[in-house]
Amino acid sequence: MQPESDVPEKYFLTDTAKLEKFRYLRGAKKIERVSSDGHTYIYSEGGMPPYDDLNLPGRTMLTSEGTVSRPTHLLKINGKHRLLTPVEAERLQDFPDGWTARKKLADGTVAEVSDKMRMFFMGNAPVTEIVRKIGTFISEIETRTDC
Repeated sequence: MQPESDVPEKYFLTDTAKLEKFRYLRGAKKIERVSSDGHTYIYSEGGMPPYDDLNLPGRTMLTSEGTVSRPTHLLKINGKHRLLTPVEAERLQDFPDGWTARKKLADGTVAEVSDKMRMFFMGNAPVTEIVRKIGTFISEIETRTDC
């Protein structure tokens, strides 16, 4: 995690309506619904913790990371609710800090990438350390003399 002093204010959630929406989205639900053919059914989903536990492994990151949605990582640190920063998302996915900060355009120039797009990139990324370990294991298998 980045030190609190390095986290821009926009990542802290003080809007009570947004916090209430997160509470609802992450809570257990049983909702009666009607299908397109008129069949009534109960939609249900189990609850999840109100915020992510920093002492547990990180959950899967989706391309919607950073939006007010059920799968978004919601943190509570020092009594303050906040979202992951792009740097923290990069770290969670085992990328170096700033990996998604810039992109090369078709004309060869380099442009800054918005925070929203950086979060999208990380939600669409493999956890590189896992991919590296798989590659190393495959390489070891291929170099064995008994295969």
